[in-house]
Amino acid sequence: MGNFLTSGCRLFIGIFFMAVLLPSCSVKEGREDCPCLLEIDPGAFLTGGPDPDFAVIGENGKVTLTPRDGLLIARVSKGVYNLSAVSCGAGTLLGKEQISTIRDKEPDSLFACSGTLACLGESLRVRPVPEKQFCTVTLQIGSDGPGDFHFQLRSPCDGLKRFTLTPTQGYHTYSLEESGTGLYRFRVLRQDGSEGLTIRVVPEEGLIRELPLGRIMKEAGYDWSLKDLDDFYLKFDPVLSTIQVRISGWETEKTIEITL
Repeated sequence: MGNFLTSGCRLFIGIFFMAVLLPSCSVKEGREDCPCLLEIDPGAFLTGGPDPDFAVIGENGKVTLTPRDGLLIARVSKGVYNLSAVSCGAGTLLGKEQISTIRDKEPDSLFACSGTLACLGESLRVRPVPEKQFCTVTLQIGSDGPGDFHFQLRSPCDGLKRFTLTPTQGYHTYSLEESGTGLYRFRVLRQDGSEGLTIRVVPEEGLIRELPLGRIMKEAGYDWSLKDLDDFYLKFDPVLSTIQVRISGWETEKTIEITL
């Protein structure tokens, strides 16, 4: 996340200097004041899912993007701009500055990319690549099953800043749905790495117990800074108070045991 020209997003930026002059400049005029033709190729975000949303802002505010020949184009003054590309479902609130999860709802499968555009030449074409902004957590309760409990996920982060994709502070709580005997599978939006992420074990009667998911993931070496977040599996034995975890990504997988 951050600057496209470093390691923030996997945006493949090609700069093409046009052989002909843009209409706003003549041969006798200096080139430094000529606008830059910005072209955004949305192809990597067109995967058959929800329609993506692209936004570009500069020091003069939001840039109007016009569809043309499969691209989104704009003529902008030379300078540096911020780009946000987001693909999400109806369970996400997409604002001008923030991507927010809807209260009491599980986060969507959110794919997004953000960074800076250096519009310093006569033209710039970019192709944003979507990055996985969520972790799918699988929780398996031990052989005794979940018993007379229901489970809630409590997250200290309720969204992402749109143009940096850094987590925003604000608690978000939602109930987990059982998908099999003692099996729960749910999504967690990108976190800031703190230990405030918890699974609340709520009995029909008695005291609420909390499973420190944030601390467990931290001890397991889970990395919230990856561009494409890994998935996470944990098996919890409430009798022995032991937890077996597994981190699954595109390239690696590891399993460890943690005792509470």
